[in-house]
Amino acid sequence: MARSLRILGQSMAYALFAALLGYLSVAPAYSPIAANNAVVTLSFAHSGKRVAECRTRSAEELAALPPNMRNPLECSRERSPVTVRFAVDGEVRYERVLQPTGFSSDGTSYVYAKTPLPAGRHTVSLYLDDDSHHTGGVYEHNAVVELRPQQILVIDFNPDTGFILR
Repeated sequence: MARSLRILGQSMAYALFAALLGYLSVAPAYSPIAANNAVVTLSFAHSGKRVAECRTRSAEELAALPPNMRNPLECSRERSPVTVRFAVDGEVRYERVLQPTGFSSDGTSYVYAKTPLPAGRHTVSLYLDDDSHHTGGVYEHNAVVELRPQQILVIDFNPDTGFILR
């Protein structure tokens, strides 16, 4: 008798726990985005162009080096900072000059920014300059996007194709 009461009590406890877990998985409605808003996320990694071009070493320079280090080309590892600008409807929402990572400033620059916007039609302007020797923009993209409520629009970048809106 005591054993059957214990099994019945355990079964009721498990059923109560399962019901509570099921309720809490659907009942408290939560959305990280407000009902009439959307979010535009700018997220990518990009390496700037090299600061200096490779140069050919002279015969005297090569002779002064140990035999195992006689590479005829000398290339700087340092990369240019990456300038990123993101504007929505003519208003700049994100603008940064991102320094390259790494001890020798030879790494990738990382971009991650979230911008909440009201749902609807917006004009998005993107600009990226990855060469410190240029005065104009290297990559520019303008697009009209229709954002639905609670939509997340992700903007990525590929050096071959430019900006990608997903």
